[in-house]
Amino acid sequence: MFNPRPSFLGKYCDGSPEQVKPCNKQTCPEHNVAFTAYNLYRNSSSYTTLLFQNTHINNGNAYSTTTGKFTCNVPGVYHFVVPLTKRYQDINSVYAYMKINGSNKLALFLRPKDNNYNEAYMLTGAGTFHLNRNDVVYVYGVPNYFYSGSNSYFTGFLITPDQ
Repeated sequence: MFNPRPSFLGKYCDGSPEQVKPCNKQTCPEHNVAFTAYNLYRNSSSYTTLLFQNTHINNGNAYSTTTGKFTCNVPGVYHFVVPLTKRYQDINSVYAYMKINGSNKLALFLRPKDNNYNEAYMLTGAGTFHLNRNDVVYVYGVPNYFYSGSNSYFTGFLITPDQ
């Protein structure tokens, strides 16, 4: 019975008839996954994984500045963006790819109209993908084709974790 009458010589209780206490003392799982990696290591004139040596943010520590790879530790839907600024070189076209587990998912392509030394060109790709635990995402291209510093970068974040 809700709010019963007190027994003979009893008193009404003051305060709320509800009792609140913690019932789950375990911490919630961390689902904050986001990174922005920059400062491209220009070490090769052939195709390889692009290594971005620094991060502005690396929540969840899923991006490795040692390997240049993002490894999924929270399965779910992710969004990635890859802007690469081409250095001037006398070449007709430039390609790069964002790969997941070695498979091309985003192709970035640029064919400049002329060879003007004062212009820079940017390849940009963006996409949303479902990742499973331990899926690996990275950018593949020719490092020496692109500017380092903050002119080229690789960024991504978790939109929705799997339930």
